[in-house]
Formats: sequence, C-alpha cells, structure tokens
Amino acid sequence: MFCPYCGRATEEGANFCGNCGRSLSPKQALVASNFQSGSTFATESQLGKKSHRVRNAALIILIVGGILVASVSGIAINNELQSMNNYKLVSSFSPTQVQTCNSTSRTVEKLNPDLPIIANYDEQIHLDFNQNFSSLQYNVTATEQNDSFGFGPTYLLDGATSAGLWYQTGLSWNWAISNSLAHYSGFQFAYEVWNVTSGKSVFPNALDTTSITSLNGNVNPGDLVELSLKFQNGNVIMSLRDWETGVFLQQNYSADSANYFTSGGTGGYSTGLMLEWYHVYPIFCTQNHVIFSTTGLPLSSATLCNDEWNLTNNDHNVYYGTCTGPIELPQELTQAAAFSYNGTISYANAHEFVVF
Repeated sequence: MFCPYCGRATEEGANFCGNCGRSLSPKQALVASNFQSGSTFATESQLGKKSHRVRNAALIILIVGGILVASVSGIAINNELQSMNNYKLVSSFSPTQVQTCNSTSRTVEKLNPDLPIIANYDEQIHLDFNQNFSSLQYNVTATEQNDSFGFGPTYLLDGATSAGLWYQTGLSWNWAISNSLAHYSGFQFAYEVWNVTSGKSVFPNALDTTSITSLNGNVNPGDLVELSLKFQNGNVIMSLRDWETGVFLQQNYSADSANYFTSGGTGGYSTGLMLEWYHVYPIFCTQNHVIFSTTGLPLSSATLCNDEWNLTNNDHNVYYGTCTGPIELPQELTQAAAFSYNGTISYANAHEFVVF
C-alpha cells in the first residue's frame, strides 16, 4: 500500500509510514490500501513537444523497482518573496497546529438592516500548480464550517487544459444557492466546466454557478474524500469518493481533444486547489484546518493566492487580492511555505495545502 501523505510504498497494516513517519490511522490505512496512484505529470508526447517545466535543481528523481524515489538536498526559496512581510518559510510545520486566521487584522462591515442578507463576497484561497499533469487526484478532509448566516465553502480541485476549458470537482458544505440569498444544507458534490475565453460556464448550465448534486450516501466530518480529474475516452472525468463510506459520484464532459492539464493559467483559470466561499461579510476566515494532500508525484513549484470578489450590484471587481508569484515548494512534510494576506494564512509544501 502507499502512504496517503507522501505517496511512498509502505507495509500492509503498518501503523506509521516508514518514509515520512506520519501515523496511519485506520482511516488513512484505508486510503493507503485502495489508492495505488495519485496525480501524474503530463508526458512529453502528451505535451506534443519536449518538456520545458522548471525543476528544482536539488530534486533528483529516481525510479527503483517501479517506485518513485525523490531525493532532496536543499530547498531554494525566492529571495525576493522570502523578504515579503506576507510570505515566509515555516521550518517546523504541523498541518493541524498552524494558525490559519489572524482575526485581529481583519475588518467587518456592518450590514444595512433595510437590505436582504446576501452572500455577495466570493473569497478564493488557492494554490496554482506550475507543472503539467495528465491526471489529478487529491484527498481533502471533509470539514463542516460556515459563517454566522449559515453559508459554507467548497473544497475544489481545478484543471485547465490547452483546449481553453476549465474543469472543477469538489466537496461543498452549505454552499450558496445561485441567488446567494440562501444555501444548501450539508455536504454535496460540486462540479462545473468553464470556457476560459468567454469566462462563461458551459456545463452543466450557463448560469455561472457551481452545480450541486446530492450525495448517494453519507460523508462524515473528518472523512478523507478524494477529488479526481482525469482523461478517459475523449472526456474529462470529474469525481468525488469518500474513502471511508464508499460514496462515489462523477460527471463527464468533453476534453475537446486535450489530454493534459496545463500549468499557469489565464485570468484566474488555473490548475490547482482552491477553497471558495461565498459569505455575507467581506474578509472572512476561521481557525479550522482543511488539509488537501496527494499520494502522487510531489509538486516542485506553485503560486499561493488570496482573492475576494465583490459581487454587489453585479460589479465583479476584486475586493482584495494578491499572489506570491511562482515559488519552489519545500519537499519535506515538516516544512511549508506560508502566505498571509488580510488575515488569512495558507500553507503549502510538495504534498499538502492547508487552509481554514
């Protein structure tokens, strides 16, 4: 079986991973025994040309007995970013112990009692990948959280392709209904496909709102849920799987001849991970710990971003927003790049992304 944190092979029934040392509870062991492969990089033939992806010069990849082995002799962090007040390298990192919200630096606007309560602020905390992938699989912890009006987030895996389409699959909790005046109840399966050029939703509708589907079973708080995007028979398969309860749902949409998910992104349509949350007050965060993790190949480079869109009066201007720019990610689970902005703090290394 494979460790659900670092992706290395480990002994059946082991209580701890022999590589990263993480505890393998029965829940993690279930993932390890069933999940045999994670995200995979796009091949040169899929790219249609020789790969020009930037690699960490200190990262040496070896194939031993069919198992990927990564050797890291050092971590290079962009000096300019390292000097930024909102970016730092955390050398002693524990994903369930870090601070994800600095409420003292955040402001709260008072609501007008004469107006209806509307979740008009769309907050997006995301990690954008700087590598190309032929498939994407990430686990996320199912977390119940909402603002004081009941509106909750969606935990998303995003994939952009060279065909100009952007695919999303995710797990939502109390997600806002399209008019933002009310919300769904409980965990749901979220998915959508966008046309990058027009900026419009193309599947399953043209309402520019994420489609929500009821689950065919239970997802419980704390469950590890796999989010997956992969190419199959000319389509992109968007799926969700609860490793503990067996809940599984998927939706398909044409790949339009594309066969890999691209790095970078255009106009915010990036390949990566995202917490998206429509809420009533601007600049919102909590002290929960939502952990995205992969058992596949580790990331070498990514961009951390924090955006919020003000949707009041259909004016889709950025309320606030900023990104780190491309950074090389720590390869060790005990280290992480930390990015803070307007009170929110997110963390990333080669294997995990932690948000509130």
